[in-house]
Amino acid sequence: MKTYSALVMALTIMTLEPAVQAQTCTSPITSWRGNYSLSASGSVSCAGGTCTIDESAGADVNANSASIGCGLAQWSGTDNVTTDVLNNKAVDDCGDGTETVETIVGTSTNGRPPGSAGEAVEV
Repeated sequence: MKTYSALVMALTIMTLEPAVQAQTCTSPITSWRGNYSLSASGSVSCAGGTCTIDESAGADVNANSASIGCGLAQWSGTDNVTTDVLNNKAVDDCGDGTETVETIVGTSTNGRPPGSAGEAVEV
């Protein structure tokens, strides 16, 4: 009886599939697309006056290169900058009751920063 029990147990164990298997790591996601915008503003004392910064940028995300493993998934690519806006101002106190104001304003809608070829910057 012990022999038959041992034989049945051995055959049962041999027919079971292993519980641990090698992992295949892939992702059906091949790229990410979207857009984002960033903006910043603030004021600070500078050169005897006040400097005000007001800038923004927007871009379309084009992450179309994937590197996927079991512990890490990464997508990379080059974002297409769609807008850049500068609206900065420096106000200096001249000490005699007058002030000097310097304003830097620029806009881009083609992915080139303000001040580059073909993009306007006003000072």
